[in-house]
Amino acid sequence: MKKSDKARMLAFTQMAQGTLKPRKKRKKETRPRSRPEDKFRNEEVIPFLKKDKRIKGWMRIENGVNGKHGKGIPDMLFWTYRHEYWLELKAECNGLDESQRIFKQHCIRTKKPHITAWTIMDITEGIRRVEG
Repeated sequence: MKKSDKARMLAFTQMAQGTLKPRKKRKKETRPRSRPEDKFRNEEVIPFLKKDKRIKGWMRIENGVNGKHGKGIPDMLFWTYRHEYWLELKAECNGLDESQRIFKQHCIRTKKPHITAWTIMDITEGIRRVEG
C-alpha cells in the first residue's frame, strides 16, 4: 500500500472515530494584494478590446480556477475574423516564467498567435504582425 493511501485511510478512520483535528481557519488578509496586472487588464486592455473594430470577441481566463494544471496559460484569449490570439499581460518589467515560456513555444510550434503585452501598443503590434 502506498504512503498516500495509508494517510488517506488513517484520515478516514480518524473521521469515523471523531478524532480528526479540524483544519485551522485561513487568516484573512490584512491588506489587499498588489496586483498591477489586474489594473492593466481592467483599465486599459478590456476597454481597448471592446473599442477595436477588428476584435470580434474576447474572454478572460481565470488561472486560479485551474490550479496547478493551469500553469502557463495566458490571461486572456481574443479573436478576430481570421485568428484567435493568446494574450499574456505583464505589468511592470517582469518577463515570462518557465511555464509561460513553454506555452508560448507551443503556440509558435502550432502557429497560434501569442502576444506578451506590457502596453496596448504591444497588442496592436502583435495583431498587425499577424493580420498584416
